[in-house]
Amino acid sequence: PKGMRLDGLRIVVDCANGAAYKAGPNALSELGAEVIAIGNQPNGLNINDNCGAVFPAEMRATVIREGADVGIAFDGDGDRIAMADEHGRLLDGNAILAVLGIDMIERGELPQRTLVTTIMANGGLEEAIAAHGGRVVRTGVGDRPVVETMKRQGFTLGGEPSGHMVLLEHNTTGDALIAALQVLATMIRRDKPLSALAQEYREMPETHRKIPCEKNGRVTAETLADIQSRFEAELSGEGRVVVRPSGTEPVIRLMVQHPESRKAERLADKFTQTLLEMLQADASGTAETAEIG
Repeated sequence: PKGMRLDGLRIVVDCANGAAYKAGPNALSELGAEVIAIGNQPNGLNINDNCGAVFPAEMRATVIREGADVGIAFDGDGDRIAMADEHGRLLDGNAILAVLGIDMIERGELPQRTLVTTIMANGGLEEAIAAHGGRVVRTGVGDRPVVETMKRQGFTLGGEPSGHMVLLEHNTTGDALIAALQVLATMIRRDKPLSALAQEYREMPETHRKIPCEKNGRVTAETLADIQSRFEAELSGEGRVVVRPSGTEPVIRLMVQHPESRKAERLADKFTQTLLEMLQADASGTAETAEIG
């Protein structure tokens, strides 16, 4: 926001030895913050090397060690972000979207009171936004479908759990520095530490499984849709389940979210076994006889 100053804020910035190694710290310093920069010595080989948004442990540890107010971690090309509050607790893309979305709703700045994310986003995000009268629209995985949906339907805030953040009022693509500045502006505007803002978001317990499937490229969309609908029926409206083929390895990816962590694990185990049986049945041409058990 125009006129915003960061005087008095002590900020750790992990630049992932990447594209934002100068722009990130410099922008924050020019706005008055005391900046502790790490991951800011790229040599052409160390980009994302145990640092940045993909590996935020050092950023979190530095926040605690330096007594900083907030930590920011960019990824190598500067389009993904992770943050830490003053206690070193991590905020992923879900939490950051919740902080930004709630603030924009409260200020009347979120078009149609709606933000866009993917099918992989945590159910806690939906609950946090709904508690403030907003809603979440989900797309397929990747920042491209998020941006396409935003542009097509007139939304301005979107992102992914991985930390891709898109604020179309400020840029046409993911931009971690802009996202960071908007979170800092929210802290200043509401005069609250990041830990207080993040309390609005409560992560729903979530578990992931990989089911080997050498022919996952041949598993039809209809088969996966059938599997998904069967699993959703098992949830009885509590939690979420996503079944999708991996785009990078020969597996089917399963994600289960449930308010009770133990039940999420039990359901994931059950669904994994059922999925294996259904895929075997489908391979032998008898998918229609497979049952959830």
